Amino acid sequence: MCKDKKKNPIFHSTQAVCEVSITLYIISNNGRQLRIGVPNRVSYRDFVSQEKGTDDLHGYCIDVFTAAVALLPYAAPYKFVLFGDGLKNPSYNQLVYKVFSNDFYAPVGDIAIVTNRTKFVDFTQPYVESGLVVVALVKKSNSSAWAFLRPFTPLMRAVTTTFFLIVGEVVWILEHRINDEFRGPPKKQIVTMLWFSFSTLFFSHRENTISTLGRVVLIIWLFVVLIINSSYTTSLDLKF
Repeated sequence: MCKDKKKNPIFHSTQAVCEVSITLYIISNNGRQLRIGVPNRVSYRDFVSQEKGTDDLHGYCIDVFTAAVALLPYAAPYKFVLFGDGLKNPSYNQLVYKVFSNDFYAPVGDIAIVTNRTKFVDFTQPYVESGLVVVALVKKSNSSAWAFLRPFTPLMRAVTTTFFLIVGEVVWILEHRINDEFRGPPKKQIVTMLWFSFSTLFFSHRENTISTLGRVVLIIWLFVVLIINSSYTTSLDLKF
């Protein structure tokens, strides 16, 4: 419920917060019907809408209003008056102000409680809470032994593997002349280079880097590997 700051209490409902008064003080000895303003909406018609070709109004807010009026221990005659041209959603600020100017006794609809409106009317307890909702498309995915490959596209996997090989080769070039761990027969050097490169994925490389350039390359690469691991883990969680 909301009420004019200077006049009688009135009904009201809010947009993200629809509301209605259970107690309504009405002096209707003269039998005059109360003018209840209803927004003539073109969207979100589940809250309030007019039946085509008739004067009947229906919707969630209308149902709550009529149910509350039915609980009153005395008669409260009223009539709904549409507000708006039906071509676009009307201004709810103007609708609220018409209550203040005594054009309407009360508005019923999906009118949000905001600060500037509380300067003219009072609101009752809301019966629909506001909030944000994220609607996401649910895709059914079949689990398989190759599910761990889903987070990255084939192109991403190819680029990542190529960089692993390049970094391993660069470190080997910088280290094999001064570092005994990168020396030996050609077969051993190739195995060492590949092992060193791919072991950085799990930060489990055992070979030490001695050259300054080798350490710089390794630090930069480990930072890139950290980003790749984080992105992979996040994407894998989203997939499942």
